[in-house]
Amino acid sequence: MDTERYYGYIWGTIAAMILLATYLTRQIRPFYVKSKINREHVKYLLSYSLPYIPYTLSGIILTQFGRIFMSTHGGFDAAGLYSFVSNVGALMMILISVGHSAWNPYYLQYMTNKDYKSIDKDYDLIWRVTLISAMGLTMFGNEIALIMARPEFLSGMYLLPILIIGYVFYQWSYVYLRSTGFAKRTIWNAVAILISGISNIVLNHLLIDRFYILGVAISFCISYFILYAVAYLINKYVLKTYVPQSIRFIKPFLLLLLLMAVYQYVFGGEMNLWIKIPVFFILTCLFMWGYKSYIFKVLKFYH
Repeated sequence: MDTERYYGYIWGTIAAMILLATYLTRQIRPFYVKSKINREHVKYLLSYSLPYIPYTLSGIILTQFGRIFMSTHGGFDAAGLYSFVSNVGALMMILISVGHSAWNPYYLQYMTNKDYKSIDKDYDLIWRVTLISAMGLTMFGNEIALIMARPEFLSGMYLLPILIIGYVFYQWSYVYLRSTGFAKRTIWNAVAILISGISNIVLNHLLIDRFYILGVAISFCISYFILYAVAYLINKYVLKTYVPQSIRFIKPFLLLLLLMAVYQYVFGGEMNLWIKIPVFFILTCLFMWGYKSYIFKVLKFYH
C-alpha cells in the first residue's frame, strides 16, 4: 500500500459498496422473500431499467473518453490535468443529478394528473438554479480548485467554462429524456447516449490533433449539445409527450453565455474574491427575481 496507494482507494470503494449492497438487500428482503417472483414482472423490470444504465453512466462515459484520448495523445501529465479540471466541472453533474432525483416523483405526479402548469413552473426554477450554479462555478472555480490541489494544477482551468456549458446542455437534454421514463420507452435513452458517445469519439479524433486539450473539452461540450438535440427530436417526433416550450430555456441560457463571455474575455476570468461575492449575489438576484416571494417565504419558514 505504501508504494501503490491508489489500491487503498479501490479497496475502500469496494468495501463501501459491499456494505451498501448488504444494507439495501436487507431493506428489500421483505418484499421479495414473502412473495413469488413473477417472470413477467422481471421481464418488464429489465426492459424498463436496462436502457437506463448507459444513460445513468453517460456523464462518466463522456468524461472518460476525453481522459483516454488525452492519455493516448498527450501523455499522462496532460490526462491528469484534464482529469482535474473535469473533476471540478463534475460538481455540476452532482447538482443536476441530486436535483432531478429529488424532483422526479413530483414530475411523475404532474404528468399523471396532466398538471402541465406545475411542470413549467418547476422546470423554470430548476433551469434558473442550474444557470446561476454554472455562473457560480465559473467565477469561483479557481478557489474550489485550490482547495482540491496545488496551484500548478490550475493551468488548465481555462477549460472549465467549456465543460460547464456541456453540463448545462446535459441538464437541458434531461427535460426531454425524462419523458422516456413516463412513456415507458426507455430504450430511447440508450439510443440518444449511443449517438452522443459516437459523436464524442469522432470529435475527439478530429479536434485533438489541432486543438490538443482544448479540443477534448470542446468535444465534450458538443457531445452534450448533440445529446440535447437528439433528445429533443426523439420527444418531438417519436414520444410526443409534454415538455415546456424551448423559449423558456433559450433566453436565460443566452444571458448565461453573455455573462460568462464578459467574465472570461473582459475580466480575463479573474476578479478579486471580495468583488466576486457581491457580483455573484447580484447575478443570483437577476436570475431568481421572479421567485423572490417564494425565496422569502422559505427563508422565513426556516428562520
